[in-house]
Amino acid sequence: MNAQSLVERARAQLADGKTSAALRTAWQAVNQALLESNERPIRDLLPVAEALAAATEGREQGEADRLARYCRAVLDGVGGGVESPGVLDRLFGRGKA
Repeated sequence: MNAQSLVERARAQLADGKTSAALRTAWQAVNQALLESNERPIRDLLPVAEALAAATEGREQGEADRLARYCRAVLDGVGGGVESPGVLDRLFGRGKA
């Protein structure tokens, strides 16, 4: 499943009140977006992560906060772009900036 499909699944799970499932799916979406070198799903996940943090407590809230921070860091760390060269190359300095 591609990253954008996972984002949509996480949104639907959140809307259905399935916060644990939404959080798991959101992390899968971020990882898949990195593999795809696709910025859009990460941008789309940021409000999902923030909504999850607002809708949860305790450990889930902490994990949702981490997800939101991670999305921000990835987007900031690559200058707001995940597309070519790939995000991992840009994060680790293996490509042109």
